[in-house]
Amino acid sequence: MFKLSSFLTRNNPTSAASTDGDRTRNDEVIKSRRDVIAFCMLPPPPADGAAECSSPEEELQRLVCHAVEQNPYSQRLKEALIKQSWDGESFAGSVDSRLLAKDIGDIVKKM
Repeated sequence: MFKLSSFLTRNNPTSAASTDGDRTRNDEVIKSRRDVIAFCMLPPPPADGAAECSSPEEELQRLVCHAVEQNPYSQRLKEALIKQSWDGESFAGSVDSRLLAKDIGDIVKKM
């Protein structure tokens, strides 16, 4: 069976390098979204005996900021965040983490 990708890789090594770069970038984009989903579904328990360096809300805000940085042109991500009262830097109110996880999961599935 003929595979175009193997043909291109063999005959044009520069395109193979750019494809690997695109794949790495795409992996980072998906990972940033999946990190938000994972945190919403199963937030890590606080460490025993250690002072927490950040609250769960601050951690979610950090993860969302990273996802937005990795996905600056994703209108669907912005819409999902706005539904949860995201103002571009933080959430203005309480967050329905299950709904946020579902909305972002739907975006990842459609990628």
